[in-house]
Amino acid sequence: MASAGRALFDVSRTLKTQQNDSSRLQKYLQKFGIKWADVS
Repeated sequence: MASAGRALFDVSRTLKTQQNDSSRLQKYLQKFGIKWADVS
């Protein structure tokens, strides 16, 4: 999940103070009712 988050948020992660890509990806997927297991 971390590597997927890094790829997805490649540009915007440089603006963040903390680069917790896994957490961002999990929150993004939750917004649409999707689980990581559904896409991996």
